[in-house]
Amino acid sequence: RLDARVLRFHADHDGLRDVASLTLGLRIPPACDIEQLKSELLGFGQDAEIRLENADAPIRSEKNTPLTRRFLQAIRDQGGTPRFKVKTGTSDMNILAPVWGCPALAYGPGDSRLDHTPDEAMDLNEYERGIEVLTRVLQGP
Repeated sequence: RLDARVLRFHADHDGLRDVASLTLGLRIPPACDIEQLKSELLGFGQDAEIRLENADAPIRSEKNTPLTRRFLQAIRDQGGTPRFKVKTGTSDMNILAPVWGCPALAYGPGDSRLDHTPDEAMDLNEYERGIEVLTRVLQGP
């Protein structure tokens, strides 16, 4: 699912013409063809100027890598139940992993549906468990 969020909206009138500008943030799912999306978005610009400022390809990581297995075990060791989720949006993962050719994953406490929203919050107990999980992953078995 392509998620869109209005980041900025401005409207103005100078007595002769109306002007509006809109900045959207799009979270692109892994199955989306970015070039096709760009083409479709630019097709809306008959009476408007449309600029695309950033378009980072989404990434889907493998679930069975040494890195993933270490995280799964560390989460279980802390009494958690690991689950896989599709994370959309730009992150270090989809910028660096393809260039470096290395496994990557996103991990952290809190409700990821609330990331980068006014309602983003985190339980301190979850935060402390997250630190323990990361410590176990980095220290090894």
